[in-house]
Amino acid sequence: MLGTLVLDLDRLKEINDSFGHDVGDEVLKTVAARLKSAVCAEDMVGRLEGDEFVVLQVGMNQPDGATYLATRLLKLIAEPCEINGLQLVCGARIGVTISPTDTEEWDGRLSRPDIALYRAKDAGRGNASSFEAGMDAMFSERRRLEADLRRAMDTEAFHLAYQPLINFGDGEPVEFEALLRWPDGWEPQSPATLIPIAEEAGLIVPIGAWVLKTACHTAAGWTRPLKIAVNLSPIQFSNGDIVGIVDEALQSLGLHPERLELEVTESLWLRNTEAVLAKLTQLRSRGIPIALDDFGTDYSSLSYLWKFPFDKVKVDRSFVTQMEVDPKAAAIVDTVVALGRTLDLTITAEGVETLEQAKALKQAGCNQGQGYLFGRPLSAAAATKLINSSNLIAAESTVRATTANETFTASLKQ
Repeated sequence: MLGTLVLDLDRLKEINDSFGHDVGDEVLKTVAARLKSAVCAEDMVGRLEGDEFVVLQVGMNQPDGATYLATRLLKLIAEPCEINGLQLVCGARIGVTISPTDTEEWDGRLSRPDIALYRAKDAGRGNASSFEAGMDAMFSERRRLEADLRRAMDTEAFHLAYQPLINFGDGEPVEFEALLRWPDGWEPQSPATLIPIAEEAGLIVPIGAWVLKTACHTAAGWTRPLKIAVNLSPIQFSNGDIVGIVDEALQSLGLHPERLELEVTESLWLRNTEAVLAKLTQLRSRGIPIALDDFGTDYSSLSYLWKFPFDKVKVDRSFVTQMEVDPKAAAIVDTVVALGRTLDLTITAEGVETLEQAKALKQAGCNQGQGYLFGRPLSAAAATKLINSSNLIAAESTVRATTANETFTASLKQ
């Protein structure tokens, strides 16, 4: 039986971008040497392209042999590479398949490990995944969604929805967040499903540019100077001229930089930190507020708040929805609010759905709230009508659509 392992290296692009391709080539040579040192004489090691390698393992009991080898290779590759005095850490993900168990035909020996590799990528860095029955269907569905993404982008079939953020001081909307929505009439898909596919397929940069320009265009039509918040993917910082894209959107539409708020997540800091800081600093120097989204759910580190002067931190909905039943969640919210006060940050709570949550968050010291209690995402036309109305609070399309929310709004003004 033959074990086929396809390896995809992590962080090689970051190494190339930071230290040059000569250093990246030395990393590839080091990885190749480590792969050769870990296999038997009859095994084969080859480089497919870019940062991908393949290992063919023969003469071993399978699948145990391939599983053991994958584990060993992950450990070897994760060890630092010393290149020109630099200690560089690469890491890898591995897809594994066994022949003839998984496939009888040679043409499938690389495609199925590749499918398993996609599963390993979904699991995160430093993971190996073996091909299992049903992965073919999952891979086909992923490719179908990727094709749909391309078609939606090419035909400009996406649209944006706008969800309000309210001020806990007086209950009035202070900004709206732009949310990407799948084309009307198409099979509904969650952003949590689509965004990773868009990032992997190289579509997130053009989609992100479209979202930014469209959101700014909508906000430019508001008679009230409310902010518009736009989410940015880490890929937009590493694979695109995000500063130039933002400048062009603002200048072409005449939108003041202070009315655009850019939201980034903690995963951004897993990339080239110095380059990220430089781009964030350029954006903020233009007067654009920068918010740290989903705080506490990813790779939380207070160093992010120390290295870069954020304007806002958004408390993730997972803590807000549990704070009434889980004292730990409530304690986390209190801690983030206290930290925000110390650092002079605006604190926004996401996922507010009940009056009790809103009151607790206001009492804790949160500045802003966002969630279904205050309003579901609106179309561009509905959001513009609401904002441009003579009475924002009493507008027919008001975001305060529930009795509970009216009670909360009234309590704020007492």
